[in-house]
Amino acid sequence: MFDADRNGGYSIKLKEAIFETRLHRLLRPKRHGGFGLGYGTLAEVARTVAQHMPGAWVTSFMSLHEGWVALLPPAGREEIFATDEFVADIFFPIGKAEIVPGGVRLSRQWNQGSGIDFCGWIGLGGHY
Repeated sequence: MFDADRNGGYSIKLKEAIFETRLHRLLRPKRHGGFGLGYGTLAEVARTVAQHMPGAWVTSFMSLHEGWVALLPPAGREEIFATDEFVADIFFPIGKAEIVPGGVRLSRQWNQGSGIDFCGWIGLGGHY
């Protein structure tokens, strides 16, 4: 039985393997310590990992999320990349966004997010 079957998530061993190999940095720009590779390379890496273990989806998600961080305005991008923590997301826009003085307030309740236990950041989807 896999850890994912036992506890509904992926293992610390997989998390550490992704971090040690820096596979989460495939799409991160080089100027931020990443590999600066494209989505085709990400797909090829995911296929290769999938031939050897069932954790390919986690490997690709962690890299994909960093690709989205690269699209943020500079201040947000710099803050997140400076921490070198994994980024999770629940992209489905079930949240409610409202413009408030100084920024945006996001509210509602989101469902469970894959890999969130090992992430220092989370991207949430919402609408206004």
